[in-house]
Amino acid sequence: MPLKQYDFETGLKELARALSSYNRRTLVAIAGGSCSGKTFFSKKLHECLAKTGSSSSIIKLDDYFRDIDDPGLPLTDAGELLFDAPGSFHEQEFVADVSRLLGSRDIMAPRYIKPTMRRTEERKLILASQFILAEGLYAIRMLAGRFARLVKIYIDADESIRLERRVARDISLLGVARDDVEWIFQAKILPCHKEFNESQKKQADFVITNN
Repeated sequence: MPLKQYDFETGLKELARALSSYNRRTLVAIAGGSCSGKTFFSKKLHECLAKTGSSSSIIKLDDYFRDIDDPGLPLTDAGELLFDAPGSFHEQEFVADVSRLLGSRDIMAPRYIKPTMRRTEERKLILASQFILAEGLYAIRMLAGRFARLVKIYIDADESIRLERRVARDISLLGVARDDVEWIFQAKILPCHKEFNESQKKQADFVITNN
């Protein structure tokens, strides 16, 4: 599929229209940088597909984060915990659950709570719908090459906009001071983005600008 670039609303409509013609279960990987709008886009796509009569389910890579005391969490050169690298997630578990959904099997997915940085004992049911929307920082990186019927979407947003969204989110959700969020963004998030994340844009079938 050739690369197509759209603004948010146009891309949403074009993608929903294109997918509505598919008659087989299909995986849609939705990747992008931190606070680019992956979750928001996934929810909107889910709603658009429903209007065309197509069923979809969302599986979130964030629910496969390693717990804060997991010895497998990667570290920075200074020995600090890193939550924005591919190794910050249980990749094999995520891929296995996606595979089960594509194999027509419902799953009980983990549920990760960001304020506690741990999974809860509670699990959530995800149905094996016609479209499996897998969204997260590294959805394309982790799923491309593993599944034949895959549509790859990259949500692109300017660095300054992503920073402001991250500041607003972390202050509200985690009670973190603005200076601390800005430091984390510059010292940890951006280096991971440049090394691991933005290359997914070149792999994408659709690039959606969300500024």
